Amino acid sequence: MYSGKFSHVVDLACLLIVGLVNALLGLVIPPFKRGFFCDDESIKYPHTSEETLPTWVLLLISVILPVVTLIICEVGRHYLSGKNIRREEYQDDKNGMCRPFTKKPLFQRLYKITSVFLFGALVNLLFTLLGKTYIGELRPHFLALCKPNMSLVDCSDGYITNYECTGSDFAAIEKARRSFPSAHASCSMYGMFFLALFFETITPRERGSFLKPFIQSGCIIVSMFFGLSRMRDHLHFWHDVLAGFLLGRILGHLHGC
Repeated sequence: MYSGKFSHVVDLACLLIVGLVNALLGLVIPPFKRGFFCDDESIKYPHTSEETLPTWVLLLISVILPVVTLIICEVGRHYLSGKNIRREEYQDDKNGMCRPFTKKPLFQRLYKITSVFLFGALVNLLFTLLGKTYIGELRPHFLALCKPNMSLVDCSDGYITNYECTGSDFAAIEKARRSFPSAHASCSMYGMFFLALFFETITPRERGSFLKPFIQSGCIIVSMFFGLSRMRDHLHFWHDVLAGFLLGRILGHLHGC
């Protein structure tokens, strides 16, 4: 009993720490002020006011959709596998989602899967915000938002670090300093890859059905669409998106397995 309570306390402490650090990185700590070269064409793209896939769509697809899917599938699997199983017949599943499904009480499994998923999403966000804040890479449309006073800039100095932005949207300018890695790419890949791993436990491949790999491939395609849209909207560079995909893939595997 004590070890169980202690485990819950540790889990809660980890959740609070990760949440607090995310809040500090996203709301309090400013990103590193990176300089630029006057002839750098990569940060002179126009600013797109309407994003192809805004943040609320990202939240819907990378968090809400996976949680709802996990719950629906687990409830359905519980009743299809036989709801009259005696409690002593349940097995303690400590192998993660990459292993075959073992029967457990429904609410216990729902709590485990959803809590692990949501904690992993917060950890993924922490890594993403850490990179954005520490590196401070300028987005492709940075100059369009910053509008630096070029009369005070001597381009002959090469790398310009002493400059003043004249743009009026300070929040957008601050956001334009947080390009690497792409949060849309990392969060969407984490959610979709975790979901693809979960589907691996649904039915065995030996039955010859293409449905499971079809759904799993669809998850990855959805994530790719999120990342590629950021490049199309001139909101990220290709390496921002690639790094986000890799980050989400790694953390999705760590928490899913």
